[in-house]
Amino acid sequence: MTTPHGERPLRALAHLCGAQICFALLDAAGKRLAADMGIPGATRAGPAPKS
Repeated sequence: MTTPHGERPLRALAHLCGAQICFALLDAAGKRLAADMGIPGATRAGPAPKS
């Protein structure tokens, strides 16, 4: 499907969803690595607990 401007909205949406999944996986991997390294406040479940 192409709009009059030549854009492909479905392809753009697919790229956006793919990018969000990629960032989510990188975020989870980073949190896991930080927790494994013993960095305080680095949790796999969410933000650091308030003290």
